Amino acid sequence: PRHMLLSGSEDSTVRLWDLKTRKPARCIVNCFGKEPVNSVCFSPGNTDVIYAASGKYVYGFDLRKSSIILTKADRKFSYNVDDINQIAVGRKGNMMASCDDSGEIQLIDISTDDCKRVLSQKRAHANVCTSVQFRPRSSWDIASGGMEMSNSICHWEVNRGKILKTYQNQESNSRSNEEKKRVNQTVN
Repeated sequence: PRHMLLSGSEDSTVRLWDLKTRKPARCIVNCFGKEPVNSVCFSPGNTDVIYAASGKYVYGFDLRKSSIILTKADRKFSYNVDDINQIAVGRKGNMMASCDDSGEIQLIDISTDDCKRVLSQKRAHANVCTSVQFRPRSSWDIASGGMEMSNSICHWEVNRGKILKTYQNQESNSRSNEEKKRVNQTVN
């Protein structure tokens, strides 16, 4: 919804804020243990559904419930092997990507609760994968960002699990001065 903002917090809560009144419209508590909520997102296919990542788990909540305070998740996904840094749902609302501290990205089919593919650190991020997003007009493309200097941003074709392109965050010393001037910049 246009006038709503979703936030996760270090205090293990999720809040849905009404931007018109500047007050919380919903609060999710007692679902995440004492773990911080690192990432939250709406489902583009169904704005009554939200997802929150805490620790190694992704939780799903249905906002059609009448309660202002939610204390129980409707769904729980447990495919990640380390703490999740970011989650994203594709524009059709049927696929979710979650990246974690191990460098892996899990691709989850939301309709079947199955992990469809693991994009592995061996192919891209040597350590922490900090961010993941679906490409807006292509449901089979994602971009992921890591903390390493080489391969810091990867463009994936997820249906085949193939890296289409990597963007380095560090200039190569072997480039000529003319080549260095033409290099595009990236910001993480």
